[in-house]
Amino acid sequence: KKLIRLDVNKEDLFKNQVVCEYAIKEKWAESLKKILGCEPQLLGIDAWFSLTPYVQFQEYDDVGKVVSSQMWHRDCDNLRDLKVMTYLTDVNNDDQGPFEIIEDTHSFNFFNPLAYVMGTKLRIEHKHVIKKFSSKVKSFLGFAGSSFIVDTRAIHRGKTINQKNFFRLIIQLYFS
Repeated sequence: KKLIRLDVNKEDLFKNQVVCEYAIKEKWAESLKKILGCEPQLLGIDAWFSLTPYVQFQEYDDVGKVVSSQMWHRDCDNLRDLKVMTYLTDVNNDDQGPFEIIEDTHSFNFFNPLAYVMGTKLRIEHKHVIKKFSSKVKSFLGFAGSSFIVDTRAIHRGKTINQKNFFRLIIQLYFS
């Protein structure tokens, strides 16, 4: 009962024919090839439930003590990471914890690395993001089935859910 995020077993995702067919759809390959300038490689499939927190946090960044993916961060796993995110539940308002990204923060040379917290996890305090980038924060709202492609080198987060008894289910296709 003290969960904020519940991950779906990766093995189960890869065993599921519907998930696998979705992951290799031609529309993803075409769109990603245009962005990357080369053939995309599917590196992973993830899915998780984000749940209403069991406690109210004193400070926004306190959520990082439980699940750091809901803090502002960037992914730097490969030279180029693109993710196809698909909501499997409706995310129609800010309290339902939409995926958020900060425009134009995908380049490595714009940001002072001293602003990172939590060591190598590349987490950034909320107050720093709001102070520096508040006009560039973009939230992705949508109905179940809505998809979007993001460059996760940009600063992003899954916003904490504030709607009581709500959960968000998302599937993520990870390409490089």
